[in-house]
Amino acid sequence: SSFFQNAKGILLGGSPLSENLIMASKDFHWPIFETYGMTETVSHVAFKPIGLSYFQTFDGVETSVDDRDCLMIKGAVTEHDWVQTNDIVKVLSPKNFEIIGRFDRVINSAGRKVHPEKLEKFISNQVLQPSAFFIDSIPDEVYGQQVTLFYKGIWDNKAEVALSELLRSNFEAWELPKQNIQLPDFQFTSSGKIDRLKSVDLYLKSKK
Repeated sequence: SSFFQNAKGILLGGSPLSENLIMASKDFHWPIFETYGMTETVSHVAFKPIGLSYFQTFDGVETSVDDRDCLMIKGAVTEHDWVQTNDIVKVLSPKNFEIIGRFDRVINSAGRKVHPEKLEKFISNQVLQPSAFFIDSIPDEVYGQQVTLFYKGIWDNKAEVALSELLRSNFEAWELPKQNIQLPDFQFTSSGKIDRLKSVDLYLKSKK
């Protein structure tokens, strides 16, 4: 605690925080902020108090959206050129936006757009979850892309049924995973994140 004695707050970057971490943060005595930025912006361009759903841009940062509803950023950190992102956002005001998900992760299932991040966030906050999982899709003649939950490890059947019921109570039917598939292992990127594309591709090749 002495290390933070003169701290005025804590800035966090990177992946979105789980609900458990958000709850644990209430034990800290300093304001904690999640931040938003990318390599092209050099530093953070927006922030939000932990637990809040929307970001607020710093002074001098402008935002817009393209025809995909993906965020665009302009400011001194971008040399006043528009920088394109692949983050789908809901713009609440010129200075406030909420991140919905990544454009390159959208699943087009039966004519509907499913954001897997919404499902992943919900599942990660449940006790009845597999040890490791992600939401993606597999080709399907009916749906085009079938929403699928991939997991590894042992998943108790009762836990699977309980989670399915929770999902049905909190999501529309067209958003729900149509099947749960166990993988022997996941593929990972060089930075240690799950490589969903390679993991799903290996699974599909194993079924040919």
